[in-house]
Amino acid sequence: VKVIEVPAHNAAARRFSGSWNEERFESEGKALLEAVAAEGLASKGSLYFSRFDPPWKPGFLKRNEVLIQVTN
Repeated sequence: VKVIEVPAHNAAARRFSGSWNEERFESEGKALLEAVAAEGLASKGSLYFSRFDPPWKPGFLKRNEVLIQVTN
């Protein structure tokens, strides 16, 4: 586990379940960027992700998020 300090910011998130992989990250990220644009928000920076479950948890029960900083 690596913990880093991140300055406070607003972010949009898209939650998805299942195992994490780059292909899924990219497809969920694309959907997030489309939703952000549809809401009239401006994205800032790169997509990033959060994974919340231990590696031994079955994939279909895992919860993940792809996020992007936003400005209004």
